[in-house]
Amino acid sequence: MQLQSYQEQLLSNNVSNWYQRLLQEKIGGEEIVLTTKCQLSKISVTIPIRHTSITYIHCLFDLDCWMEHYKQMQYKVEPTGFACPGCKRYTNFKDYGVDYTFYHVLEELRLFKLKNNQIKLNESQLIYQPSKNIYYVETKVTNSANSKIKMVAQRYPLPGCVPIFGVSRRQQQISNQHQNETQKRILDEISQTIVKLQQLLFSKLYKIFKINANVTFKQLQDKVATQKHQCKQQLAKSLKVISLGRKSLNDDYVFALKKIASNNQMHSILIVYLVQYGIWYEYDLIFNGQPYVQLEQALYIKGESDAQKNTIYIIGGQKQDRFSQSNQCLQLTFPRNPFQVVEEQVKIVALPDYPLEGYNFMGTSYKGNLFVFYGQRQTKNSDNQIKYQLLNSQYVLRKNAFNQKWEQMKNKLVDRFDGSFFTITHEQFDKLIVLFGGITKDPDGVPNYRSQQQHLGQIFVCKDEKFLGNQKQDFNINYAGQDAYHKSLLASPVFSCPYYGNNQLILSGECLKYKNNEQREIYTFDWASAEIRINELFSLEPPEQIFTPYRRKVTGYDIFSPVQDPQGAIAYGFFYVIHQYEIEQSQQEKVQKITTQLLKINLTNGLFFALPYQESSNSREVAQKNLQQLPDRQNEYL
Repeated sequence: MQLQSYQEQLLSNNVSNWYQRLLQEKIGGEEIVLTTKCQLSKISVTIPIRHTSITYIHCLFDLDCWMEHYKQMQYKVEPTGFACPGCKRYTNFKDYGVDYTFYHVLEELRLFKLKNNQIKLNESQLIYQPSKNIYYVETKVTNSANSKIKMVAQRYPLPGCVPIFGVSRRQQQISNQHQNETQKRILDEISQTIVKLQQLLFSKLYKIFKINANVTFKQLQDKVATQKHQCKQQLAKSLKVISLGRKSLNDDYVFALKKIASNNQMHSILIVYLVQYGIWYEYDLIFNGQPYVQLEQALYIKGESDAQKNTIYIIGGQKQDRFSQSNQCLQLTFPRNPFQVVEEQVKIVALPDYPLEGYNFMGTSYKGNLFVFYGQRQTKNSDNQIKYQLLNSQYVLRKNAFNQKWEQMKNKLVDRFDGSFFTITHEQFDKLIVLFGGITKDPDGVPNYRSQQQHLGQIFVCKDEKFLGNQKQDFNINYAGQDAYHKSLLASPVFSCPYYGNNQLILSGECLKYKNNEQREIYTFDWASAEIRINELFSLEPPEQIFTPYRRKVTGYDIFSPVQDPQGAIAYGFFYVIHQYEIEQSQQEKVQKITTQLLKINLTNGLFFALPYQESSNSREVAQKNLQQLPDRQNEYL
């Protein structure tokens, strides 16, 4: 066959279905690494060529290279077939064609490169998630041998690589007037929000359509057409670009403690990320002349900052011995200056020990006073039976008290084992602690979801040092929906973040996965009306990350805490928190391998972004350059 004729045959033969079937049915799994390199030339593919009945995911050729191979080999191989040079499978030249699905993905990668030419991308491979049908490209990372923290690649989803996204088309429908890069980024975000709302709308319409067979799907669409148009107009009007100014920048931070192994000895370091500057810091922790090692399930409290330093308190925690807990109370202070001298270190001071040893305490700091509630501990009796004990503690440590010591408060405390809490600021009450969830008594070895969930919540007013309410100082938590599943929703500790208004977004917990085997669900807790309802937008693509402490897979009983900073930080519609996760390892590997990343959660459309750790010196250089470009004034709307 002539070269021109064979090339036309290749271009007319779409082999995408064979490769997609391989990814979905044979490979499976959460993530698949796909090469973008030609197996013949090892250069990046422009037009991808594959063959039918494919069984090897990296079998890929570029069109030009394959045509050169055909030119050289068409008369040298047997007419019946030959071994594929990529996977060695027995094939014939007529079995080859273009993988048009992957060709579309590669085009999106090319466009992404053009729009983001300042980002160094690892173009040699893509990450594919079959469960979501999304392709990601990662940044290039280089880890130095002396670095205490290994950087991880940042991932970017390729918009438009899957037809349902349609982001580019959505951008054109909103407006054609926005040309500069800043407006394009915001426009892209609004487009993604519209797509998420469209997914939610079609999901709800489909559920109604399945129930009511007398109504056509087209009729349902027509009924909501007006609301869709109004929503689109409101989103278009919300395109307000803020011109940043130096005087509006604040030094809000998120933090984490990370265990590091060196010279066969464990010690912890403090990692700090300044949210609005984008600067990372890491500090060695030395206490009483020895490297400090963090305890799991300790209470970490962000204290008030002064002009010179930030403050973190650490209370309680589980010791390495499974049945031994701590009553430690430590104060960590570190420099507040965003561009501090690297040699400055953390100062650790021991405050009076908490009156009880335990873990899973709840509390906060208010005007220098520490308020701590609850806690629990794990013991073993003479018969080697494991016992769990609920500590209904409530103490305050005052800042300027003479002979500083913990004072017991006399409020009525609802029983709450494995409960949860969050702190909020309020115009009328200043600072509040909301205590909720858990179970009503010690579990005695029974899993929490089989025990009676605590449906009473309490709100502690820090400035009054008492619970909200006169006679009844608690409130009943109600659930939107009558599913029996909600009876165990809050039975174990959950992780939440501030949402809009008086709402808290419940992101992670043992019982947030429906029936413990289906897709995780995200809930909104309106603490002002005491109601919990499913957040359908966030539940469309719930996060895979776990934020609450869990038992390590390798050891069986050791606890690992992915997040130390329950408060996190919010900036420009995003919630930030430093998240850590274990890298899978074998039973023989003794040293725990941990990856550290910054999670950035879009509170408008529910998208999660994992940003890699960056070397402190590099992050300061980038921040300095960005700062010089900002005018010396407050933020302004354009």
